[in-house]
Order: sequence, then structure tokens, then C-alpha cells
Amino acid sequence: MVDGTRAVGTKVSIAVAEKVRKEGQVAIEGVIILVIALGLSSYRPKTEIIMLHKERRRGL
Repeated sequence: MVDGTRAVGTKVSIAVAEKVRKEGQVAIEGVIILVIALGLSSYRPKTEIIMLHKERRRGL
């Protein structure tokens, strides 16, 4: 699940980066891309860790 999310984030960021080069707004959109990509890649592991803790408490 995590790898798939990162792959999608990377594909999206590459696609947007190509548009950015054409438009010339590298700085602003580049920062947005990084925030989105980092958000996608860091969001999933946190939720999975939380789920693991809940399962351990139940004794599964």
C-alpha cells in the first residue's frame, strides 16, 4: 500500500513538474508538489502504525 502511494505521488509530481517547466513557476508549484508528495508518503505509514498498536492492545 505504501509503495503504491509513493509511486502515485511521484508520477503526479513528475507530471506537474513538466507543466511547471513550461509555465516557469518552478518555485511556488515545486514547493506544493513536495508538500503533497511528502504528505502522501508519510500519511500511510502513520495510519498503519496506529492500526498495529490498536491490534496489539486487543491481543490479536
